[in-house]
Amino acid sequence: MNIEIYRCVESGSNIDKILGIDCYVSSHDLDIKPKEELGSSNFYVYEYLSSNQMASIPTYPRSESNPEPYYLYVLRKKDIDTINAIHTLARIFGFRSEKPIAYLGLKDSRAETYQYIVIEKPRRFLPYIKYRNIEAVYVGLVKDLRRLIDRHIGNCFNIKLYRLIDFSIYHQLYSYIASLNIVPNYYSYQRFGVSRPITHMVGFNIVTGNYDDALKILISGSPFGYRLEWGDIKSICMGIVGSSRKWMWIEKKACREIIGGGGIDARRIFKTIVPHRLLKLYIDAFKSYLFNLYLSLRWRHYGLDRSTVIHRNIETLKKLRLANIQVPHVASKASELLKVLLEHGYDGFYVLRYFLDHIRRAYNENTHIWRRFLRSEIIRPLLVIPHNLKIYGGELFFCLERGGYATNLLREIFKENTPCLFSRSFCRSI
Repeated sequence: MNIEIYRCVESGSNIDKILGIDCYVSSHDLDIKPKEELGSSNFYVYEYLSSNQMASIPTYPRSESNPEPYYLYVLRKKDIDTINAIHTLARIFGFRSEKPIAYLGLKDSRAETYQYIVIEKPRRFLPYIKYRNIEAVYVGLVKDLRRLIDRHIGNCFNIKLYRLIDFSIYHQLYSYIASLNIVPNYYSYQRFGVSRPITHMVGFNIVTGNYDDALKILISGSPFGYRLEWGDIKSICMGIVGSSRKWMWIEKKACREIIGGGGIDARRIFKTIVPHRLLKLYIDAFKSYLFNLYLSLRWRHYGLDRSTVIHRNIETLKKLRLANIQVPHVASKASELLKVLLEHGYDGFYVLRYFLDHIRRAYNENTHIWRRFLRSEIIRPLLVIPHNLKIYGGELFFCLERGGYATNLLREIFKENTPCLFSRSFCRSI
């Protein structure tokens, strides 16, 4: 049996290095710069369930209500991320926190997205909600939340390429795009913040107990924010508190504490102001970063293919539910993944000395949060297969396994210009 092995084509992008996204599957000699940024006018995302059911807004909401505990809605949103959309819906439903609202996956803010959410025992039944760029429609009842989560097997994407690429280049790319039969399953830019790529650095400092640096990075919006003095952070806070950016509500609350006088207790700020769901997101982002580093290390040394397992204490063969074929998966504890990276002396940590110093200190102090992090599992396929890929009328349509990022496929088209799909400032960070 012939095994097609894909070699790592190195990325020269600075932001790719910061996020551990070091490799491409293929290369082409076209310098393609996107004509416009990804947004709700050219990028659509639909959750896909195992019953061949794709999330969409029904013509009419269902009106009945019953005593079942879970109410299922389809959430349609534009230009807002899932976390902030859920925060808004919690206020509309009169909840004190976002905890009674569950979602199957995080969806991009730079898209028009359709996803399922479940509301547990709402105080009042609302069959239809429309608030600014958020729309939620009640579609039925759910008895078993875990079963619904298990039915979520992927997401489908519709991208209007004609808005992103010049028509002349589009025809040259047609066969190239159609030949992309694997996609590296990196956690992509959105996982770490496309205007402020810091979530993994915040999470790293939380699990290693370095709350001062975590807070500096959160407020500065820079992965190198830990280098700033508190006076610099207070100056940044003055601008944040006076800002009209509603999505920075966590930073605003933290900044009011920082500039309110008295000493700065970063640990207390994280414990009292940042919701548990966001704390988990930051810590999971660091796990995502470790996965990216491992994928790049493994790919650079051994190549990437559909059937070979390299580190048997890290990898296993598992079946993709959407493509129905077996591919290598990472399936290990965070401690094992970190051990492999450190044993290889891996310089993919973009500030190597900083990481090593804090990891060494965390092992010595052996705090509860560090032990719990090391025991946590990372399970994710190293690659995914584009399903039902179609290019027609200047539009690209395909589906990926749950957790797959469309931008990993777009990276193969735009290469080092991919950050330009998100923002000008992100583009300048290449």
